[in-house]
Amino acid sequence: MTRRGFVLGCLLLSACKPPVPRPVSLPPTPALQEEVLRSIERPQLRILDLHETPSPDGKRIVLTGTLKNDGVGPTRELVINIEGRDDNNAVVCSAEAVPSTQEVLPGDTVSFTATIDNRPETADYHVEAIGR
Repeated sequence: MTRRGFVLGCLLLSACKPPVPRPVSLPPTPALQEEVLRSIERPQLRILDLHETPSPDGKRIVLTGTLKNDGVGPTRELVINIEGRDDNNAVVCSAEAVPSTQEVLPGDTVSFTATIDNRPETADYHVEAIGR
């Protein structure tokens, strides 16, 4: 091949159109679907009442109360703590109450009892119920 033929071949090649790129085919878009989410089943405990009865010797107070599960899930472990507090909200005595059952279904009530020291500085009681 001569130099002239080579140059002529290069000119012819450069005059050609470049090939048109093929369109890229994308995978089909999946159809959207709604997913139903389960609600979290948690208990929500509310103290309904609390009554105090002094022991015959006056040294202890028997506290009885009722709580209700207003949540959407049952309790499996129920812990009820009672604190006696003074006028400054400082804890002066405490006790763990014993519930009548550990499992409280939604909408059910349960009673609890605790015995606590009868301290003259006790102005009020704070009750905390935790259900898991």
